Amino acid sequence: LLREAARRGRPIILSTGMSSLEEIETAVSQVQSVSSVELVLMHCVSIYPCPTERMNLGFLDVLRETFGLPIGLSDHTESSLAAAIAVSKGVSWIEKHVTLNRSSEGFDHAYAMEPKMLAAYAQDIDAAWQACRPSVEKVSEQEATVRARARRALYAARDIAPGERITEADVLIVRPEGPMPPNAIGQVVGARARTAIRQYQAFAPELLG
Repeated sequence: LLREAARRGRPIILSTGMSSLEEIETAVSQVQSVSSVELVLMHCVSIYPCPTERMNLGFLDVLRETFGLPIGLSDHTESSLAAAIAVSKGVSWIEKHVTLNRSSEGFDHAYAMEPKMLAAYAQDIDAAWQACRPSVEKVSEQEATVRARARRALYAARDIAPGERITEADVLIVRPEGPMPPNAIGQVVGARARTAIRQYQAFAPELLG
């Protein structure tokens, strides 16, 4: 079956449920012996439903490192947690059983997701994917706004006259963020005031001589 599917040249989404690593290696070799068709390995734990703690999600790393192929998750849990974790591990495919009515007759319906559940599941997966996307800038505009009021800086504890030498007692480390962060205190203590510095004014390099 695998060799015939490979001959047809269409992408293959291969479940690994109930399979040992050796059996997965055999399946992959059968496909790749015939063609270079796109092959996705779906990590699957064939328990219905499967408790999240039994999902063995660390095996996703084993699949990726062993085969270097796209990986996915065949998810038989009853929440979105396992899928969200799988997204953080780089899966590109997720399979989920869906039903219009969980009380319908048949093996799969009882643990499948009805439309409302599926919609919430998809939203959680999308949120996880958005959260895991790398960004060139570590600090976003929103986080920078918080940083401006949360970070501390160096401020004058009293009025300082021009030419006065600044001591440690003359320096406050308080919010909000200012020109000189706390770790610049060595540049302030021992320096002389180039101009008058008012009490509670933020220290800045141009104020120091």
